[in-house]
Amino acid sequence: TSSPAPPSSPRTSTKRRRFLHTVLAAKGIGLQVTVFGDNPNDTGDLLAMLGPPPHVVKLNEGTQGNGVMLTEKLSASRGAIETLRGLYANFIVQEFIAEAKGADLRCFVVGDRVVAAMRRQAPKGDFRSNLHRGGTAKAVRATKAEMQTAVRAAQILGLGVAGVDLIRSRRGRSEERRVGKECRSRW
Repeated sequence: TSSPAPPSSPRTSTKRRRFLHTVLAAKGIGLQVTVFGDNPNDTGDLLAMLGPPPHVVKLNEGTQGNGVMLTEKLSASRGAIETLRGLYANFIVQEFIAEAKGADLRCFVVGDRVVAAMRRQAPKGDFRSNLHRGGTAKAVRATKAEMQTAVRAAQILGLGVAGVDLIRSRRGRSEERRVGKECRSRW
């Protein structure tokens, strides 16, 4: 599969959350509700589209859980958005998938198959499952549907090797969260 855009490297492109979400959503990959906004006057509209808190606010360039905030009240979401806009930061805001309970599934994709998967669990008191933040990992077997989603996400982005994070949700499918920076293929 050809890449949707030719960034300089997958490592750079995976930090561009807005780009990734737009491309993957356009190809039908299940994602949690995500909003982007460039106009400082549209904060109310963005939050209305997103739904009630809690929300996850993420800097576009963050890695390893850095630049990721959980806002539990509407006033906190509004304050975080206004602060980031005041700093001219690029960010996205997403619904919080509470039923995940701080866990996600990282699928390691090589070519057209998932070669390994691990369940990552956030430490007590945190929602971020990043190992750098004290999260733990355990090898697991992904379901057939999860493996298909992970492979498809990597292929859509033109990646031969990728780490794809999924969040299990009550919607009957796993939500693709991001294609991890572990990607090593060239576009």
